[in-house]
Amino acid sequence: MFKFVKRVLLALLVIVVAFFALALTSGGKNFRRFGDFVNGVSYDLGETADLLNLATQDIKSAGHTIKKTGTKLKKVASDTGEKASAIVNSTEEFVKDIREPKTPTGKKDDTDQGTE
Repeated sequence: MFKFVKRVLLALLVIVVAFFALALTSGGKNFRRFGDFVNGVSYDLGETADLLNLATQDIKSAGHTIKKTGTKLKKVASDTGEKASAIVNSTEEFVKDIREPKTPTGKKDDTDQGTE
């Protein structure tokens, strides 16, 4: 553990000395160039983040539109199903009335039997 701490402290000391040596010899020109590079990259990242935000907003609005359309389609489907079942039921009754007449053919009604 002590070896690790000693190595970390020595690495930090070397980095600090290299930083001061570079700053004294170049007058901070390299640091400004690095800062400009970081600034440009961060600007590009900001632009990318804005584009991603717009894309997610478009996706969210499309999702809401899809949900609304799905709800409308379900309502139309249920209304259509109800209308279709009503038509089928009325058609079945109509067909039943045609197939099974109330008075059988060839026979007289019960009311007419008393008069003969």
